[in-house]
Amino acid sequence: MSLEALQSYELLVFPSRRALTQYHSAKEGICAPSMVLGEFFSKAIIYPNKSIVPKHLRKFIVSRVLREYDKQHHILLHNGFVFEQSFIAYLQSSEFFLRFFDELFVHKIAISEIPLLDTYGEYEDHLRILQDVYERYCAFLEQRGWVYKSWDFTLAHLWLQDFSRITIMLCGVLSPFELAILHEVSRVCLVHIRFDVWEKTQGFWDIFDLPLDLDCGFSYVLSYPSGELVAKTPLDSAHTLHAYSFLSRIEQVGAIRQQISEWLARGIEPEEMSIVLPQEDFTQYLQVLDTERNCNYAMGKPLQHTTLYATLSQALQENTQSLSVCVAQSFATLNAQDRIHYAPIKQKLDEIVHEYQTMHAFFDDVDFGEIAQSFLHEIKGLSIDDVYGGRIRVIGALESRGVMLPYVILVDCNDGVIPHFRDNDLFLNTALRLKLGIPTTYDKEKLQVLYYKNLLLGAKEAVALCVQDDKNAPAHLLQELGCVVHESEQSIFQHTLTQSPAYKREHYVGRLRKVFSPTSFTTFVRCKLQYCFRYVVELREENIEGSNAASVGILVHSALQKVYEPYIHKIVNLADIDLVQKACEQYVRAQEFEQALDRANVEILLLDLARFFEFEREHIKQHGAFEILGLEEELEDFVLEGYRFCGARVDRIQRQSNGEVFVIDYKYTNNISDIAKEDFALELYANALSAKYGNIKAMYYDLKNAKSISSPSKKEELIAILHTIDTHFCAREVSSDEVLIQSTKHTLDSSHYTQGYGVFSPADTSKPCLYCAYKTICDR
Repeated sequence: MSLEALQSYELLVFPSRRALTQYHSAKEGICAPSMVLGEFFSKAIIYPNKSIVPKHLRKFIVSRVLREYDKQHHILLHNGFVFEQSFIAYLQSSEFFLRFFDELFVHKIAISEIPLLDTYGEYEDHLRILQDVYERYCAFLEQRGWVYKSWDFTLAHLWLQDFSRITIMLCGVLSPFELAILHEVSRVCLVHIRFDVWEKTQGFWDIFDLPLDLDCGFSYVLSYPSGELVAKTPLDSAHTLHAYSFLSRIEQVGAIRQQISEWLARGIEPEEMSIVLPQEDFTQYLQVLDTERNCNYAMGKPLQHTTLYATLSQALQENTQSLSVCVAQSFATLNAQDRIHYAPIKQKLDEIVHEYQTMHAFFDDVDFGEIAQSFLHEIKGLSIDDVYGGRIRVIGALESRGVMLPYVILVDCNDGVIPHFRDNDLFLNTALRLKLGIPTTYDKEKLQVLYYKNLLLGAKEAVALCVQDDKNAPAHLLQELGCVVHESEQSIFQHTLTQSPAYKREHYVGRLRKVFSPTSFTTFVRCKLQYCFRYVVELREENIEGSNAASVGILVHSALQKVYEPYIHKIVNLADIDLVQKACEQYVRAQEFEQALDRANVEILLLDLARFFEFEREHIKQHGAFEILGLEEELEDFVLEGYRFCGARVDRIQRQSNGEVFVIDYKYTNNISDIAKEDFALELYANALSAKYGNIKAMYYDLKNAKSISSPSKKEELIAILHTIDTHFCAREVSSDEVLIQSTKHTLDSSHYTQGYGVFSPADTSKPCLYCAYKTICDR
């Protein structure tokens, strides 16, 4: 660097640590002073006569405030702010409170300024709780002369006066708080902002005093806050982008290996290649299949997957006295080489232990087991440097910001992954955010997509990989970039057998037991093979996908049965609906839910039920009061076309004021129309009840959309299906390529079975396979 450059005293500020490291690696001689964005804003301001609270300490302060507040009011558990009254629960809830407080802080918004329009019924009570906790938290800090961040700051003039110019390499947005700091800094020295513009729709550059008309494909340097142009440089647009789809995540590894081989054959250095992971758990596939150790995992390896973590966890269970003693004991078990390897982790663990010791005043009445559990949860996020890795970098998406990566492979380029974000606050919906001037979900998604576009467009050559099946679709940004997604021919499952045997699908053959329940019959109609596995072979599935939805469905059925039971053989009028709704809400809220997601689903359920009870009121206004004849009533068996139907349990039977009898099936799902096409339960209920009540009207009650759907008679279709079964399961020999199966529990009695054998064939379409527990067995 020249003497003139040394005397310029320019400070360079980068968006990420990796971007800063890349700058230093590319320079020869003395580099200009540099740091990352977060460090700059921390060093640029001071708070006179205040001590800055360490970031980790804040959650313990809020945790203590929450515990003390709950001792006085006993309302946090009832309002869903904690799932139980324990140290861990308060500690976890404190992180939510802090995210809420911080978002309002950086936009300089008081809780009292949040409007109450477009909100739910208890919103005002929740805001009052948040306000009370925030005031107690602020008072706690004020009493001790502590501060974390404040708009009442002073510039660090002694530090800033060393620089005549500060250049910020910006990749994203700055918060109002950061802009306020930058505005004050611009009064002391020149502030330049450098950024790249790849498309007109970015819209992140309205932070300058002048309206800007920027051209795509250029890198700009503008003076802040005036917006005066300092430099304009064309970006290298000679880039190539390809995209490929796969049937599973792990198959992407095959394409990664193939692409790396192609680049190496073209003479491209491994150091120029990068694999970018939107989801860092993809490393589990790479690490297993990277047998040549070509990859270097920049994010490190998770501590929780090491024997050190397991040893430490065991020590914390056996020693109930001291965190520091447990850490020391765990490291004493390592050999000399591992102690050197884990030295940075040891230093970090000692720092966290010291923080816990400092925070002892906040949990002096807490059991050591809970402290140990919190400590283990805290250190799970630590990682160990990949010192034995290869020359090809594997980095997370955030670390790729502002970094020039010539040859890039982006994995998991799917909707739901790109963009993907954690909603910071459940209390600020889109309408409120727009009114308050806070970034919405759409803004956050747009910013994330911008990161990935800059990554792909800034590379000389980029390859995007994704999963494409019934549940996964390529990310929209590929379509926005005009990139066509091709099905990949590469797979880690391809083998080299020259005379491999042809795949032979097994055909399951057996006789059909002529006894159905409504559920088993619906399963048989949808997929005979699924019926075979579940009801003939009796392979009972566990942990089926979608079980959360199933548990909510069970809850809503039991709730409606419970609250309507007092009205069996009674007339239900408008006033009764009010009482039923109140009882239903009390019943649902009385259930215990450990997971935050379950509690959130219950809140959604209560909103849906509120609309449903409004539908019940409108029904009474239009058609008059009704009589409940039965709830969850088990119906008598009946025979139809030689098939016995048993085990039917109808959700609700009611008589209208005009004498009509409704048999009602509750459905709590989004795709009720699809279900109704293949569901014969209502038709079977109507058959079973016709002798008792005469003509019956079958109805679905759509609980999610608060409406009723009439089910037309399916008796002719039902009879036609039963006749088809007789034709399908006919007298025939079982061939050698068929697998003969039979029930393991039922005695073979010819009067209860079809006369012949038939094939339990899979469904014609893959729709029933989405949540099927047997799709692997039948090669779907």
